[in-house]
Amino acid sequence: MVAGGFSQGLVAEIRAPVPVDGPASADKPDYSRGSGYLVGGGLVLTAAHVVFDDYGRKLPVVEVRGIVAGGWRKATVIWPSAYPRGEDGGDVADVALVRLEQGAGLAGEVTPVGWGWLTGQQPVKDCLLVGFPRLGRDEETLLRQPEQAEGTISPVGGSRSDQLYFQVDGPIPAWWPGSDSPWAGVSGAAVFAGGLLVGVVASDHQTFGGGRLSATRISAIAGAAEFARLVSGIDRLELKSVELAGLFDDPAQVGDRRSPTSLLRPGRTVVGFYGRDSWIGDLTGWCVKESAPWAVRLITGPGGQGKTRLALELCDDLSAAGWVSGFLARSILAGLLEKIVETDTPVLLIVDYAEARARHLSALFRVLQQRTPAKRVRILLLARSAHDEADWWWQIRDELRDKLDNRLVPEPLTDLEPRQDDRSGSYQRALTDLARAWSQVDTEADWTALATTMAIPADLDDPRYTLALALHERALAALLQAGPNPITALPADTENTDILLAHEGRYWAETADAPPHHLSRKYIWRLRHQAVVAAALCGATSEEEAIATLRRLPHLKDQNSADLAMLAAWLRDLYPSPPNAYWGSLVPDRIAEHLIGQALRARSDGGEPGLARALLGGATPRQLRDSLMILARASAHQPYLPDLITKLIIIDKQVAPAVAQLHFTALAAVLDAFPQRSVALADAADTLIALAETQAREAAKSRRDQATLEALARLLTSLSTRQSSLDQRQRPIAVDAAALHRELAAYQPTAEREAPWR
Repeated sequence: MVAGGFSQGLVAEIRAPVPVDGPASADKPDYSRGSGYLVGGGLVLTAAHVVFDDYGRKLPVVEVRGIVAGGWRKATVIWPSAYPRGEDGGDVADVALVRLEQGAGLAGEVTPVGWGWLTGQQPVKDCLLVGFPRLGRDEETLLRQPEQAEGTISPVGGSRSDQLYFQVDGPIPAWWPGSDSPWAGVSGAAVFAGGLLVGVVASDHQTFGGGRLSATRISAIAGAAEFARLVSGIDRLELKSVELAGLFDDPAQVGDRRSPTSLLRPGRTVVGFYGRDSWIGDLTGWCVKESAPWAVRLITGPGGQGKTRLALELCDDLSAAGWVSGFLARSILAGLLEKIVETDTPVLLIVDYAEARARHLSALFRVLQQRTPAKRVRILLLARSAHDEADWWWQIRDELRDKLDNRLVPEPLTDLEPRQDDRSGSYQRALTDLARAWSQVDTEADWTALATTMAIPADLDDPRYTLALALHERALAALLQAGPNPITALPADTENTDILLAHEGRYWAETADAPPHHLSRKYIWRLRHQAVVAAALCGATSEEEAIATLRRLPHLKDQNSADLAMLAAWLRDLYPSPPNAYWGSLVPDRIAEHLIGQALRARSDGGEPGLARALLGGATPRQLRDSLMILARASAHQPYLPDLITKLIIIDKQVAPAVAQLHFTALAAVLDAFPQRSVALADAADTLIALAETQAREAAKSRRDQATLEALARLLTSLSTRQSSLDQRQRPIAVDAAALHRELAAYQPTAEREAPWR
């Protein structure tokens, strides 16, 4: 479940009777009053001084009232255990959690809150808080009404490092008779900036006449393990930078899904990190010890090698050390990259599938070259390969020439378990971790106990298990097959991935039959399976595009839009959707590629190569480009795909003309996804090279600015390099590489320009 922003329905009022000697009076109030915010699991976040007495002890009775639901509910302080108060509160953060008694909920299902911190140098506007201050009290009923305050937060400020200042915008309420603050009772209110919860109101400042409130930064308690476990289930709170939040992908939460393959998602980190300590040490040193303001490294390896898992571990380590870290979002708003150089916190930016992100990387490098970052910026690129034939690699090296302290070279990620003697322990570790995670989803068996009884397979010496994902697939497939509901009647040589996909099919069936979908009455299993393949192969940015994609399936072309919308909604709910996408896909990507490859393979058990022709024939240009890239990546381990790809690009009457209409940058992106020097894809590469070259020459005639010419020069050079590599087949090549180089020299806008790195 993706974390949400501020929700008015989650605001709460809190009161706690305070024992007093003698009758209550203005000097000795009978209640400690404050505000709070429901953060999930029946937990209400508030200020510690609201629910602790002057001696640091929990107040025995706490009551909570929702902003919508009437009536007070009982609650108990569960964190911290004590709150010792000095004159300035000491070093203890003024934050607390109270838990509503069972059945005393304030709201229905609560979307997990997004936690944040301020990392920039500029004030952040449009912040807000909602609480129950004294100024909102009805003098007849004595009930307090909620008040919303908008304001600005300055990252700099606060007499203590755990404080931030909320400057109230708009009219400032008058002080209450007797010098009481009109904001009395707003303590504990959650402060939001950019949709992220960044602080908890602690006090106001009399010297500012009620115009400034002090709040405890959430970052001050992010490392409090007990607090983090209570609100998020992990030992350290994951904070997002308010200023840079849109720069990073929001990791999808899939822990509550009965999807077996989701256990293998790198982002879930189900299997503990192991075997790459030397890589982590080297990368950490590069980040924190090297003095360069910004630096770039590139790690390469096949799908399933562990690149993403390595990067996630590095992100976790640096986040705990006070860095802003994460994976570059697929879609970035204009002007967001410029904020990197303004951040007052070091930044680690991971760029996955760097081979498909050349445009974003170019923009990022321009920003870093124009302005020196205030703090260190490290950019870690992840790609399946980087070779001289690839246009993206030419472009990146060309743009970074003489800009880095060290030359950028691909660093192949070593095998996780190159020695077969070490794989038994790794297999057992993965089996145990997977069983523990699956037991939280499936309660039909004691999976953890079952894992302890399972033997280590005898064939782990097979070279395929040097791949981390392959070893973990083997462990998960064995675990599921040893459980109470194995897939029966499987041939002895069934691949582990196919076993997992068979179990995944049960997840598809369960969700299809569950409300609100009830799809099994309308669509047989085979059609639902094809729909999953369609979602994995063709992304969709909207419901309309999703429906249009499904309608291209041969057996669904006559379906009405309402039924197809139900099918699309089911696909959307199966897997988390990336930002700006309607539906997600099966992950890890290598498993999705296997699903696609097997579904499009001509065989007796139902594979249909015609599905690719149908899906791509009417696809949008973006869908066509992305689908061809997915097929190209999958061809590295799906031997049946190169022939299909070649037919689609060269022969097919629907797809081939659409390919010919793609922009030359899209054609280059598809070429970059081709495995290096793939003889099986040589004819397809020839065709794409010829198309891209023709379009590039036409573009050069109409646009003569330096940026365009430089881009075309790089493209023509990479095309000629790729074409030259195909000459190993001892057959005529489509483009004269020497002529391209002569034309490249004519295109050069600067005579002194050096040759790109080789």
